[in-house]
Amino acid sequence: MFILSEDTERTRGQDAQSSNIAAGKAVSEAVRTTLGPRGMDKMLVSDAGDVVITNDGATILGEMDIEHPAAQMIVEVAETQEEEVGDGTTTAAVLAGQLLAKAETLLDDDVHPTTIVEGYNEAARLAHEAVDDQVLDADDLDDDRLRGVAKTSMTGKGTGDVGAEALAETVVEAVRQVEGDDGVARDEIAIRTQTGASSSATELVEGVISEEEPVREDMPNGVESPSIAVLDVEFDIREANVDAEYDVTSVDQLNAAIDAEESQFEQYADALADLDVDVAFVTEDIEDRAAAYLAGEGILAFEGVDDDEARSIVQATGASRIGAIEDLEDGDLGEAEAVHVDSFGEDELAFVEGGAATETVTVFARGGTDHVTDELERGLHDGLDVVTAALDAGGVVPGGGASEVAIAA
Repeated sequence: MFILSEDTERTRGQDAQSSNIAAGKAVSEAVRTTLGPRGMDKMLVSDAGDVVITNDGATILGEMDIEHPAAQMIVEVAETQEEEVGDGTTTAAVLAGQLLAKAETLLDDDVHPTTIVEGYNEAARLAHEAVDDQVLDADDLDDDRLRGVAKTSMTGKGTGDVGAEALAETVVEAVRQVEGDDGVARDEIAIRTQTGASSSATELVEGVISEEEPVREDMPNGVESPSIAVLDVEFDIREANVDAEYDVTSVDQLNAAIDAEESQFEQYADALADLDVDVAFVTEDIEDRAAAYLAGEGILAFEGVDDDEARSIVQATGASRIGAIEDLEDGDLGEAEAVHVDSFGEDELAFVEGGAATETVTVFARGGTDHVTDELERGLHDGLDVVTAALDAGGVVPGGGASEVAIAA
């Protein structure tokens, strides 16, 4: 009787240990040379020919096709570090690889694996105590200190013609904007990338940037101090609840049916105009005839807005999401300083700036190429995550290897 398939290979004992350690060390070595301010970038080419250039450990390990289970555990170490802190993934992978290398030496000296694990657990406890002794007082977490944290995280990353210090200013300003009594609302900070300018054009927008374009070209391109509606409504002919057929036997009947449809489309626009709605963000589709009536009322409308974007607009403007036009009331409308549509080459982006609630901000990252904006986005993500982690934890430790020296002492 076979419990395993006939072609299954089984490795045990020292051979299994050596195989697992070698695989873990290989993955660690793959990212080791990217570590630090002088770390080198890696060029990764997929089977489809897609190219990624980065020195971000999590990105490199995520792009690698790793099948060995022990090597996959090193990747999971980096992923956990990314989820919990947002940076330090390369350091985590390198440390894990070095722990395996030291374990290999101990195994060669006939130290039992259980003893090695116990020793590592005790070493981890002592390391935690040493790190805790290095934590700077929470009162020292002013903006200058936080800018230093963000700068350390982004130094060495490919940020184009803008330095980590300038980006750190933007990062700290963004985090402070969404900081409240309950901590930092990290999910309310978005990053939107757009090629076509130098990285130094990167800026913080107090509000939301949407990739959706106006439904019609003859709609306004911008509105100052607009009233904003966010609607989960399809602007189309309402379907009957019963399965019925209509027998049209004359031109008059056909014209009457068309007029009824036109009246319904006009009612959509009239309902919004009666409430002085200036801008409508709609998560469903807007039929062409309905769009024409909206344009006739001078309403700037966007269709197909995705759920996350609609939620961000609600957070930024104080609007309520409404599922039926007839339920829309004055109190459901949001406000903003301005909504405007700007062109960037062939792309158009809608900016919702300075909402009444302004609980959402967007870092508008620019770059000359897709590679630059991708790497800039990764760097900004790291900077935002570590500043958030510092505020949530209530402290930071010295950089430049000081904490590592304290652990080793």
